[in-house]
Amino acid sequence: MRKSMSALVLSMVALPSAAHALANDPGPNPEQPRFDETTWPANGRIVLGGLFFDARVLVATVDGVAVQIREVDRLASGRTFVLDPAPAEGQTVRLVSNCAEGAGDCADLDLRWTATAPVPAVGETLDAPQVTAEFDLYDHGEYFPDGCGDSGQAALYLRLQNADAELGPFEWLTVTYGGHRLYDVRGDSRRSEYNLVEQPDDEACLEVFVENAAGARGPVERRCAPCRARADDNVPLSVPPLAPAWTRRDLDPAGCPLSPNAETAVEPEPELEPEPENIAKRADDQGTESPASTDDAEVSGCSARPSGAASAVWGLVALGALRRRRARPSRS
Repeated sequence: MRKSMSALVLSMVALPSAAHALANDPGPNPEQPRFDETTWPANGRIVLGGLFFDARVLVATVDGVAVQIREVDRLASGRTFVLDPAPAEGQTVRLVSNCAEGAGDCADLDLRWTATAPVPAVGETLDAPQVTAEFDLYDHGEYFPDGCGDSGQAALYLRLQNADAELGPFEWLTVTYGGHRLYDVRGDSRRSEYNLVEQPDDEACLEVFVENAAGARGPVERRCAPCRARADDNVPLSVPPLAPAWTRRDLDPAGCPLSPNAETAVEPEPELEPEPENIAKRADDQGTESPASTDDAEVSGCSARPSGAASAVWGLVALGALRRRRARPSRS
């Protein structure tokens, strides 16, 4: 029986990058099934870590008879394969790497498991818990790490509810953004890595659902409006990038199903100092000559600007308005 626990989970998720993958090569290394697993669904996908190994090194047998291994659309956790023909329940599958036959780097692989009964497949309904989600989006200057690591234009802060519900033995939580998989790692629904995503699209939506080894999905949570959004050109100095000091200008209550009181959790907008008196009028009242108006003169009137600290505050307000226009995505 599944358990249901309501927990808010905060993390930043990222699209995998080639630079990040370099740190994980050479492959193939087993992600699904793992070395310690002795069973796997007869129709389950096989996921191998490492992007750059030669798939020709893979050799698969079912009860000792060679079968084809075909590569299909990859999961976020690695390159993905299926056996053709698929094994029957109870048959023994072995998957090895013949590195001597392939070019480039290659890691030794020797996996064995017994095929279990098929599980619901793509297009079929998966009896799985509903996960609720919301996210904050910080569109900042593009970050390029030194050496291996993810680069990106934006940070996505994700909050999930019911993400820790008990799942079946061949199920995991999947998160996509703009149709791209952010993660789908078994037993890792509460990721804490802090990485970056590609430059966000105004039409991009977040989707969260439980998925099984054969691609069946449970109820899909779809959310397109971020709870809070901010845009500027501040390039992060490191990962994780510090979240901005959110203000009410960044808040969209329609995107906050898990944070109904989000407005009280953001920083208040700065209080503006009163605009200085009309210097020219004061000078006339005192019977003195008012200073000539130039581009640099801090005089009053329709084209004048406030001086000192007030000028800095007005600049922040103007910048905030610009950021609001950039950051506000289209509504779904």
